[in-house]
Amino acid sequence: MRWQITRSEFLAERLNWRSLNSDPPFCGTDGNNNIVPIAFAIVEGETSDTWYFFRSNLRQHVVTRDGVGLISDRHESINAAVERSNGAFHMFCIRHIESNFLRKFKAPYLQKLVVNIGYSRTVREYEVRYQRLRDRDEAYTNWLNQIPREQYALAFDGGYRWGHMTTNLVECINSVLKGARNLPITVLAKATFYRINELFTRKRAEAEVRIDAGHVFSEIVTSKLHTNQLASGNIQVSCFDRQNEVFEVREMPSGLEFAVDLRSLRCDCGEFQVDQIPL
Repeated sequence: MRWQITRSEFLAERLNWRSLNSDPPFCGTDGNNNIVPIAFAIVEGETSDTWYFFRSNLRQHVVTRDGVGLISDRHESINAAVERSNGAFHMFCIRHIESNFLRKFKAPYLQKLVVNIGYSRTVREYEVRYQRLRDRDEAYTNWLNQIPREQYALAFDGGYRWGHMTTNLVECINSVLKGARNLPITVLAKATFYRINELFTRKRAEAEVRIDAGHVFSEIVTSKLHTNQLASGNIQVSCFDRQNEVFEVREMPSGLEFAVDLRSLRCDCGEFQVDQIPL
């Protein structure tokens, strides 16, 4: 089944083939945060060559444009395959980094801090949490420094994550394919095709209902825009550069101030860069 990906982010679970059984390795999310399976493959094992084979075909037939974000664990076979190919911005699942950290240092009391560093939406937020970890022991931050921060922190990901930090979403598609993985290959392929077709058909019908009702955006985006509109009654806006669309926004009663650059689509709060939904 071929499906042209329209949102610049997809998730990769490690290949876990046992006797040529299949799991859904690549999934994406649509504009309503629905989980969308993108591609499947049956290979002999989890190696750099099989990942490269899979990603090359994915690039040629499905994800045909640059600027797509790939979230995976830090397995060497995936990293090696990504280095041999191009067209995707590779990032790591924060839960896998958390697990690697715990395995290295046996410090469960710092797990949440490591995860929060990854979830930091602004550089300032990142620096405060990073320093807090460093104050505990420089060995912790020295280990973290071996991972490029754009590959695990929201504040530096360039918007490629669309707010997603883990590969957990991939597991949600398991219910769609329940019972199909242990079938013979021909039957497995047929079962996968029809079950995914049913999912796509249902989601398409749901989208058409919203369009026919006059909605411009997806349900989740519409809800967030409504929430932001209600919250806008508690802010003060000062214009600094009308021509270049630069403003200062002050939240009340907290008094927090943020610079908003509409032309560059940036806000000091970091929310827009992560979610890419107008505030």
